Amino acid sequence: DVWSIGCIFYEIFYGKSPFDEFSLIKKIQTITDKLDYLVFPENSSVLLNDLIKFCLKKDPNLRIFIEEILIHPFFLPFLDHTLTVYIEN
Repeated sequence: DVWSIGCIFYEIFYGKSPFDEFSLIKKIQTITDKLDYLVFPENSSVLLNDLIKFCLKKDPNLRIFIEEILIHPFFLPFLDHTLTVYIEN
């Protein structure tokens, strides 16, 4: 699911899980809490952080869709123009 994708992106790019600094109990509380405790490393990509934030929205109804991940501005430099046009249509 999209939550897992966000966790994977975070771990691939930052080398640890999104809530790695918390104990197990605090991690569960943080993930289920309504507040946003997501912290990004200094000097990290604003576009990547934006994508990860949309993947890790606590409310599943507010999360980005898979199709939207593919056309998120973070990925646009890597996409072939024809693929972008195909996805948008």
